Amino acid sequence: MTNLTRLPPPSSLETAGAASGDQDAVDRALRAALERAAEVGERARAWVRVLATRQSEDANRQLLETFADTVHQVLGREIIPGGDGEIGGEIRYRLDAYVILGSILAQDRPKLTVIEQLALVAVGAITTTAPSTVLNDIAADLPALCDAIDNALTLAGA
Repeated sequence: MTNLTRLPPPSSLETAGAASGDQDAVDRALRAALERAAEVGERARAWVRVLATRQSEDANRQLLETFADTVHQVLGREIIPGGDGEIGGEIRYRLDAYVILGSILAQDRPKLTVIEQLALVAVGAITTTAPSTVLNDIAADLPALCDAIDNALTLAGA
């Protein structure tokens, strides 16, 4: 014989089901935000690599390629739910505004338009910030940062 006193009341089963559904929605939103960040990272990397090909000096070309790969790395793999939201100093260094000044090994600054310079600085700063969204609401905050990167790339002609 089944002991009915051990079964949870129906209202708690409904609440558990609703919570499970809510969690599924959160998980989907989180996955979508992370996938979008990876896509934006790929778009940014492709654009910066085009800028790199225009450089006559190898040192500036390499600097831009490193910047491009770092943006892709951070937006694609460094946003870790449950993590501390921090990126290492070396990664932060590779994303700083120094990219528009060029390599210390180059004779000249990179050949960039003003809007390309501004877009690079925006992409670097936003990419540096993106991992910290794990401390708040990734599903809400990360897409807004991705929109800002997308806007910068669009304005720069990417």
